[in-house]
Amino acid sequence: MVKIYTKVGDQGYTKQVTGKMVPKYGLQIQALGAIDKLDSWLGYVIANLSPKTAEMKSELMDVQRNLYDFQADIIVKRHHNTTLELVAYFERKIDKMNAELPVIKVFILPGMCFSLY
Repeated sequence: MVKIYTKVGDQGYTKQVTGKMVPKYGLQIQALGAIDKLDSWLGYVIANLSPKTAEMKSELMDVQRNLYDFQADIIVKRHHNTTLELVAYFERKIDKMNAELPVIKVFILPGMCFSLY
């Protein structure tokens, strides 16, 4: 059985895929952790889509797959799947979604529900 822990991350260091030990506070490790958190939240959102928003599932899963590639780009020397075209594609998607949103006139606190109208 494969264990979910390695016991090599003790003493404030973790092992890269290359085998090199690096500090857990390093920028690369911090970036990977932030992307991991985003991926986890996307999984949570996907699992809780309502019937009205279920059509977003495949698109959100596509974002998750691209995040995995992006993490590999960060950590594996010869892995370069994130292209400028892909970045531009996601920027266009974000712009399109933002254009469809109503104007937000209040600060949004995570977990709060309110009406925008």
